Amino acid sequence: LCSESERPRFFEDIQDYHTVFLTKKGEATLRLDISKAYDRMDWTFLKDMMIKMGFSQKWIDWIMLCAEMVDYSVIFNGQKVGPIVPGGGLRQGDPLSPYLFILCAEGLSALIKQAENRGDLHGVEICRNAPIISHLLFADDCFLFFKATKTEATVLKNIFSVYESASGQAINLQKSEFYCSRNVPAEVRESIANQLSVTQDRIWKKSIPGVADIFLKPAEK
Repeated sequence: LCSESERPRFFEDIQDYHTVFLTKKGEATLRLDISKAYDRMDWTFLKDMMIKMGFSQKWIDWIMLCAEMVDYSVIFNGQKVGPIVPGGGLRQGDPLSPYLFILCAEGLSALIKQAENRGDLHGVEICRNAPIISHLLFADDCFLFFKATKTEATVLKNIFSVYESASGQAINLQKSEFYCSRNVPAEVRESIANQLSVTQDRIWKKSIPGVADIFLKPAEK
């Protein structure tokens, strides 16, 4: 889990990687947009993930109590209406929520690792002899790295479908952001973009300030 203050350094590292390696290899990067990420989280999935990860039952009960003991009220025509009791979701602004979201995102991480172990997905190396990186998770930010092929894009889309079904999450691929290394042929870029239903070469401008400066050289701005 990366704090906002730590993210600029991360993107400096990504800039070095992008400049030296991504331009030399047929690789791609995808930043996922998860629609209403906290609001859609399924409580049963959260509980199942904690069980799978080996947390004690007492700890799980405490966490679920924190997640489920919430209700809302609204003002309608000057009158208070409520309480409204939700059936799922994590409270935004609660300091515990980003950590619980990351626990649930381990489900997505496990699916990606399984695909890697089968040889269906291939991550990238930041530098020679470095560990292979296929995905990075920062609370509700998710960055994926893979070979720029339609086959691997198809594998990812299938993974997203499984994760959405289990967790209640909704990945908005139309708002997700996709970048290929320059040596990837235009027809391959287009096939990947079509398979993932994303716009080609969208730069990460809106969600994270300063990212456009990292990925766009001065001549391209």
